[in-house]
Amino acid sequence: MRAHHRSMKAMAAALLAALLTAATPALAAPDDTALTRDILARVRHRLPTRTIEISGPLSLRVSDARGEDGEINLDRLAAFCAQSTARECRAQKERFVTGIVESMSTDYAAITRERLRVVVRNDDYAAAMNAQSASGATGRLVMGLVAPGLNLVLAADYPDTTRLVGEIDLKSLGLSRDESIALGTRQVLATIPALPGAGELRGAIVLLPDLDYGAAAILATDHWRKVAKDLPGVLWIAVPGDQHVLMGQVTRTEDLEQLKPVIAKAFTEAPRGISPAIFRWAGDGWVPVP
Repeated sequence: MRAHHRSMKAMAAALLAALLTAATPALAAPDDTALTRDILARVRHRLPTRTIEISGPLSLRVSDARGEDGEINLDRLAAFCAQSTARECRAQKERFVTGIVESMSTDYAAITRERLRVVVRNDDYAAAMNAQSASGATGRLVMGLVAPGLNLVLAADYPDTTRLVGEIDLKSLGLSRDESIALGTRQVLATIPALPGAGELRGAIVLLPDLDYGAAAILATDHWRKVAKDLPGVLWIAVPGDQHVLMGQVTRTEDLEQLKPVIAKAFTEAPRGISPAIFRWAGDGWVPVP
C-alpha cells in the first residue's frame, strides 16, 4: 500500500481536523453487559459445539482447538465502540469475532517458521499477556525492548488472527530466542511497503495507513539510521496503532507539540492502541519526546 505524503503544515492541519473532531456515533454504544452477550452469541452461532461462556464483565472464557481454556478480554472493543459510529462498531465486532473463531478452530501447535512475525506492543499489554502465557502450554512470551514503553513480541501470523509465541514453542521450531526474533523481524518488515527516504521525509509527514503490522515500521533500524544521517533536525515516528503510523522530520523537537494531541487521539481510538507517544531518533535508536 502506498504511503500518502503531504507537506508538514498541510498534513498537520488535515490530521488535526480529522482526528481532533470527535465522531458522532449513529447509535448509542452498547453497555458492557450487552456487548459481552452480543459477542458470546456471535461466537456460539459460528461455533455451536465449542465451549465459551461469560466469565466476568467484558470477559469470556473459551476452549481452544487443543481443549485449553483461555480468557478473551473485550475492554478494547468496548472502548472502540464507545467512541465510534454504529457502523464502525459493527465492523470491528465482526473482525473481532472472526479472530476468536479462528483462534478456537486452529491447531496452533502447528506453528512454522514461515508464520513468524514480531508485533509491537506497549509495556502494559506485553506484561499482561506474558503473565497469562507463562502458566500455559507455550510458556513465557518471546519479547524484546524496542524503545522506552514499547516491546516487540514474537507472534505467528494466521489469516484472521495472530497468536503470540512462547519459549516452549521455540523448541519445536529449532530456533533460539535471538534467531526467532531476527526471523520474525525480517518477515514482518517484508509485509510493509517501502519506507520513505530522507527526501520524502524532509519537512513532511508520511502516513502509513491500514497495515496489519504497521507499527513494525519502527523496527527498521538500518533504514532509519541511514535516513537520520541524511536529514538535518529531528527524525520522528509515532505508532498509535498498527493502522495509523506516522513519521517525518522537523527542525526542532518543539515543532512536534501540535501533533501530540493528534497522536494521543489516534491511540485512544485505535482498535488496539499501541502508544500515544512520539519518538525521535537519538543516535542509534528511538526515544520518547517529552
